[in-house]
Amino acid sequence: MAEPSQSPTQVRDSENELAEDQVRDTEAQPEEVPQPKRGDRIRKQTEKGKEMQDKKIKPLQQRFNYIYQKWRTQVKSAKQPLSQSSEPLAYSLLHDIIGDTRGLCADVQRVYEELRGVTTPDHDMRRRVDRCVEISSLIVSKASSEWEDARGRRTRLARCKLSLELKCE
Repeated sequence: MAEPSQSPTQVRDSENELAEDQVRDTEAQPEEVPQPKRGDRIRKQTEKGKEMQDKKIKPLQQRFNYIYQKWRTQVKSAKQPLSQSSEPLAYSLLHDIIGDTRGLCADVQRVYEELRGVTTPDHDMRRRVDRCVEISSLIVSKASSEWEDARGRRTRLARCKLSLELKCE
């Protein structure tokens, strides 16, 4: 610990200095931000560049809005038969609901990713994509369970018919 030649006050002073050095080392570790070199300049987009970027963004936003509205229409039309399912739905209807909902949801996500490649989309657009994914997964799961229920009912019905035919013979 301390050498015999040092006095107790010297030992305390050296321990205090060590503790202070450790505190300074932990506090004095700022993140190093690279400074631009002397000849470098900060890049700013020119007016022409902004115009060109806007020309890329506008059609993507229009396409996103169009596909999103198409998806919303599909979801509204799919909810009606799924919520009013007092009787089994046809396989073809369930197949169409599942395929159309998945396809349009994938289209919405694809256009969103294309838009992200050009610029940072706003939060509203991200929220719309999240909503699209969530609602689509709910509709697909509900339609899939209806599909399985209908398949099970038809299988039971076929078995009953077969057993009745065997009994009649």
